[in-house]
Amino acid sequence: MKKSYSLKKPILITGATGFVGANLVRYFVSKNIKINIILRKDSKKWRIKDIINKTDFFYADLKDEKKLQKIINVIKPKTIFHLAAHGAYSYQSDFKTIKTTILDGTMNLLNACKKHNFNIFINT
Repeated sequence: MKKSYSLKKPILITGATGFVGANLVRYFVSKNIKINIILRKDSKKWRIKDIINKTDFFYADLKDEKKLQKIINVIKPKTIFHLAAHGAYSYQSDFKTIKTTILDGTMNLLNACKKHNFNIFINT
């Protein structure tokens, strides 16, 4: 039997300032669906600067387990779109940073979210 998933709220998006993430944020904002986003302090917000105030946004590095857990405890997300990455641009070539951002950051996010029985975790 095929299992069906639906997008349950609250919704969390990481990587919201990237091309795909920004368009996903725009989609939900256009549908008046409240979303939460996690940004790095140094994120370049130009893709979402006109709509960021229509989201609940938090600042954290996914590698910071304690801060991430505090934020996830506030959001308690049921649907997670994990789009955050490092290494997508040619100037992002440091392998250690790529590894810690993608692998360790994803594991930290999963571990923080699993305490809140999320419904779906979409990782790109």
